[in-house]
Amino acid sequence: MTNLYIFSDELCAVASRYRSGKVAAALVAVSLLAGCASPGFMQDRRRDAADIFGASIGAGVGLKARLGPVGTGLLLDAPIAGLRGGDWLTAANFANPGKPVPVNNDIQLLLVGEEEFVGNRLVQERGKSFAAGMIFGLNIPTPKDLHKQATIVDRELRQGVPESMRYSPLPYLTQVEAVVGLGVSLRLGFNPGELVDFLLGWVYLDIFRDDIRDRIDSHNRD
Repeated sequence: MTNLYIFSDELCAVASRYRSGKVAAALVAVSLLAGCASPGFMQDRRRDAADIFGASIGAGVGLKARLGPVGTGLLLDAPIAGLRGGDWLTAANFANPGKPVPVNNDIQLLLVGEEEFVGNRLVQERGKSFAAGMIFGLNIPTPKDLHKQATIVDRELRQGVPESMRYSPLPYLTQVEAVVGLGVSLRLGFNPGELVDFLLGWVYLDIFRDDIRDRIDSHNRD
């Protein structure tokens, strides 16, 4: 049994070094069977799966459609609850105490508008929060911590997370979603980029840099 553990550790070390190419693809199944997939690795795979689709309700009127960075519509919306940013969010995550504008909002006036999404700590840690401004139908995302209305300090949210974790605009730019509201709004989304990230995650490729739990496990082991 001791020899099996030694073999498993050695195989894990090899698999961690080969994070791309045919070697990673060949080793991933064996490494999982050998027991080197950490709890963090499996948790990241579940989070990646939750990133693919989104469904939430809000308070708003109008409609909007967005295909990556391009969108249009007439919409005034503030989210209430639902699956977004890879996690289930409630009204408490969308509150903005002391300010008239919700910390998460979506305003669209045909070819101009702005959208802001913070979420909870996990959403922030995984780089899914954003603020975006639209000009002539083109959305330009910026990191939430750089936005002038940011209410959460990124350094505090990332406490205990390696400094290599950085915001990526890719999840926003590959999102496809539609919103319709008649007092109560419904937002549905699908992200093909997140689907690719989920599939590549099984061979240790993290194109969206959102595999936090596995990175923290590796950081702590080092």
